[in-house]
Amino acid sequence: MSSLYRSPLRVYLCLGLLALFGIYAGLKLPVSMFPNSSKPTVMVIVPYSSLAPDEFAKVYGSLIENRLRSLRDNTIRIETIETSYNAGEAQFKVIFDWGVEQKRALKEVETSVFGLSGQF
Repeated sequence: MSSLYRSPLRVYLCLGLLALFGIYAGLKLPVSMFPNSSKPTVMVIVPYSSLAPDEFAKVYGSLIENRLRSLRDNTIRIETIETSYNAGEAQFKVIFDWGVEQKRALKEVETSVFGLSGQF
């Protein structure tokens, strides 16, 4: 064993082999072993055909944004809401905070937006 430590080249080779084995073993891990690596994000797309983007933003856009912002409670935390009004559709991207369950976030956004569909 002491002959291994006398030559620095042998030490570097052993460390290199251990590093390669670690990389190989890490690539063979199943995906279920990794934690959530992204924040839950829900995209809501609302088409509008006859309205101008500015008009839709004034009448319905603020209503949708306020309803989405009101989802905050003890278990659901919204980090940001990004809104863009393109030709023919409005996109609302709701980015939730870490630790929010993905299925619950989707359910809450769907319930909120479907509740507004009667007003359209």
